[in-house]
Formats: sequence, C-alpha cells, structure tokens
Amino acid sequence: MVKNIDFIFFDLDHTLWDFESNSKIALKNTFDKFVQNRYPLITYKNYEQTYEAINLDLWDKYRKKLITVEDLKMKRFKNTFEKFDVRLNDSAIEEINEFYLFDLSEQTALIEHTEYILEKLSKKYELGILTNGFKETQIRKMKNSGIDKYFSVLVSSDEANAIKPDRKIFDYAVNETKHKHENILYIGDDLENDIIAGKKAGLQGIWLNILSDERHPEVETILSLKELETLL
Repeated sequence: MVKNIDFIFFDLDHTLWDFESNSKIALKNTFDKFVQNRYPLITYKNYEQTYEAINLDLWDKYRKKLITVEDLKMKRFKNTFEKFDVRLNDSAIEEINEFYLFDLSEQTALIEHTEYILEKLSKKYELGILTNGFKETQIRKMKNSGIDKYFSVLVSSDEANAIKPDRKIFDYAVNETKHKHENILYIGDDLENDIIAGKKAGLQGIWLNILSDERHPEVETILSLKELETLL
C-alpha cells in the first residue's frame, strides 16, 4: 500500500498517452508520404509488421545500452527499408524519422480516464513525467493532447543521460523534485522497467496493467487509471 506521498511521477507512453493508437496513425502517414507511391510493391501491412519488430528490438538494445539513441533513430527506418531491398542514404532516413516523430507528436489519443484522474490528483499532489522517450517529442505530445498543464517536472532519458531501468534516471528525477525517494510514487505500465526498477531506486510504485486482469501478488496493481481514485 502506498503511503506518505508528496510527489507522483507518471510514465507517459502506454500509461497516459495512447502510444499504440497514435503510433499506428503516424506510421501510416509516414508510409503514405515516403513509401506508397515510390515503392508500390511494399504493402502497408508488411511495412508495419517489419518496422514494429525492428523498432521493438532496437528499443530493447537501447535500454540495455547496446546502442545509442542516434543508432535507434537511424536504424529503425534504415533497417526496415533494407528488409525490402531499399537502400537509402542517411539524409533520407533522417527526413523520414523526423517526419514520423513530428507526426507522432501531433496525435492526441489518451489512455482511458487520463484527463479525469490527472484533474483529481493535481489538486492533491505535484505531478511529473518520467519517460524513456525523447524530450522534444514528449513535450509536443503532452501539449497537443492537452495534459501538459498538470505537470511541473518532465524528465526524459536523453536529458538524464540514462534510460530506465538504470537507477541513474530515477535519482536524476528525484533531484528534480526536491523530495525524498521514499515520498515519491511512480506509476507506469512496464512492470520491470518502471515499477521494479523504481522500487530498487527507493521509490514507491503502482503498476498499471491494462492489457490483462492480472494483479501482481507483490506489487500494487491497477487495471485502470480510474482505480487511482480510491488509492490516493
């Protein structure tokens, strides 16, 4: 059970901001602009499946510090095109990646009950965002979806020079709040990288598991953001 909370950090993607829905729109827009007419033999379904598998693998490598953030940004589209025997130079890849990130940040779908719970909690607690996403993109996401007004602190992996589950990003975030580790709550959708890593760093945690009805036996678990109403 959470107690003595002075500050609440939320993860952004998959926790408040509906990454799956928004990314599908942005990826389709990217495909329409850069692929559909130039490479008509590539279907969107194949393109999407290929990109998502490559992107997932690269993010895993990035979290494990096997590649840099620059590698991640460049290789996810470069490797996708190469799967279809299309070789593009770096400037073309950069243009595609920048378009995708900008279009992604323009999307506004939120996880159910996000605005409702942020409105309620912001009257009782100071709120912040702690994210592995890129700071500029995350700021635009929050502004365009109308939730930036609820947060006083935004900590991103590129700013902290560390990525969850590295303890350094949690310590960096705590220092930004001026509160003690044990009085800060972190709410996120990733059990390992958000909650267990946060607890190892001394924060309290609540796991948002909206993908199933499973409640962890040793971790405070919610199946909907609305459940926070009765816990906090």
